[in-house]
Amino acid sequence: MQLLERQFHKGIGMAVGGGLIVLFGFALIVVTIATPHEGRLLFPSIGGWIGGFILIARGSGMSVRARTSKRELEKRCELPTARVVEK
Repeated sequence: MQLLERQFHKGIGMAVGGGLIVLFGFALIVVTIATPHEGRLLFPSIGGWIGGFILIARGSGMSVRARTSKRELEKRCELPTARVVEK
C-alpha cells in the first residue's frame, strides 16, 4: 500500500512539474514576442510545451493507475458479509 501511495504522489508531482514547464514555455513565447530575439527562444519554448504535456500525461496516468490499484486491493481485503442460512 505504501508503494501505491508513493506512486500516487509521484504522479501528482510529475503532473504539477509538467504544468510548470508548460507555463515556462508559454513565458518564453511571450518574451520572444515582446523582444526582438529573432526567434531564438522559439524552439526551447516549443520543446518545453511538448515535454510539459508529456509529463502531465504520464503523471496523471500514473496517479490514476495507483489510485485504482489501491481501491482494488482495499476491496480484496474486505471480509465478506455474514449471512444466516436456515433450513
